[in-house]
This record gives sequence, C-alpha cells and structure tokens, in this order.
Amino acid sequence: MNTVLWLLSGLVGGILLVYIKNKLFTKSKEKVDEACSVPTSTECFDKNKAIEGLVNVTNPVLWWKDIVSIFNLRKLVIVGVIVGVVFGYGYWKGLGNAKVLPTTEEWIMKLDGHYLHWDPKIQSMHIQSSPDVKSPECIKVISIKDIPALYAKLKPYGFQVKPVIVFGGGVSKKSVRGEIGGGISWFKWYNWRLNSSITNNGVYPLGVSYKITQNSSIGLNGGLGYKSEERERVSITCITEF
Repeated sequence: MNTVLWLLSGLVGGILLVYIKNKLFTKSKEKVDEACSVPTSTECFDKNKAIEGLVNVTNPVLWWKDIVSIFNLRKLVIVGVIVGVVFGYGYWKGLGNAKVLPTTEEWIMKLDGHYLHWDPKIQSMHIQSSPDVKSPECIKVISIKDIPALYAKLKPYGFQVKPVIVFGGGVSKKSVRGEIGGGISWFKWYNWRLNSSITNNGVYPLGVSYKITQNSSIGLNGGLGYKSEERERVSITCITEF
C-alpha cells in the first residue's frame, strides 16, 4: 500500500509541478480556441466514416489528425510524468541493494555484540562477530536499504516538509524590490522543487525551483503583495533548503 501511495504521489505531484511551472514561466495570454467559436451540431453515427477512419491509410488528413493527437502536449506531459515515476521507482529500489561506500580507509566498530567492519579492499561494509579486521567471517553485508534515513533521502520524488530561506527580487506593476523571507519546500521531483514562502513584500503560495547544489536552488514564485497596488507579484529568488 505504501508503494502504491508513493507512486500516486509522484504522478499527481509531477503533473502539478509541470502545471505550476508552465503557469509561472509563461506570461503570454491564452487565445480562445477557434473551435469554440464554431457552432456545434449533432452528428449521427456514420458507418462508412467509421470504417474509413479505421482502415484508410491513403488519406493525408487522417494521418495528420492522428499525428497531432499523438503529439498533443498534454498527453506528452502525462506520458513523461508516468515514465519518470516508473523510472524513478525502479532506480530507487535498485539503489537500495547498492553497497554503502563511506571512506577509503578501513575501520571497525562495536555494534550490539557484533562488529561493523568497513573493508575498502573489497568495497564492503558488513557485520561480523570477531573484532579482527582480518576475519573472513561475514554475517550480513550492509546496503543502502539498511539505513532508513539515507534510503528515504535518496527518493527521486515525493512530498516533503523542509524549511527554506528565500532571497532575491520581486516585481509588480508598481515596483521592483528586494525579497527576503522563509517558507517550506513541500514536493521534490528529481532536481525540481515546489515551494511556498512569505517575504517582506508578499505571500507566495506557489513557487517552483531547480536544484543547483546540494541544498540550494533558483526559483520563480507567484503570489500577492501586501500593498493594494501590488496585489500580483512575481519573484526570482535563491532558495536554501535545510
């Protein structure tokens, strides 16, 4: 059940991220679909047209309609998110069986009546009953999955609650001013993040950022300014995640 919920969260969150990103990155106004202005009419089922649509391979118009349908942007987004969810899940599950590679120096430490031994020669961290580093005994090889905190951190996507500090610049119809504040990062999709923040100039419930280092990212945020003449604000900020 946990796996199903995680996959669903990746699917829903991925589509939401793409939607928010497109809304924030595009300022152009949407045009009304020309098809909406064409009067609609009720069309009866035509057997000949149905057969033609299924088997006719010489009509270029039908080919063009099918190609347009295949490369519909919304469908491509959904397919891309599904592929990303499946690939990320497979990669993460496979990563769980990978060996832990902490240092290049050999060490051994006592662990609940046994000993944890890291041997860089064979690239293995394992549990043994003897304190002798030369002992060939191996009770259990430690993998990434055996360290829950590390394993969870390596998830490629999922909802999260991490505090962030934001600073940068915001713009409205009336002004361009500096921004500084804090918030939370609540969803990650590979290197992308969804954030919500509050700054000295406004409230930004929706923001999207791209991770550039281990704990920092560059983001674009949309929200409301505190002043009446600055109700619509957009800010570009550097985000530090904790």
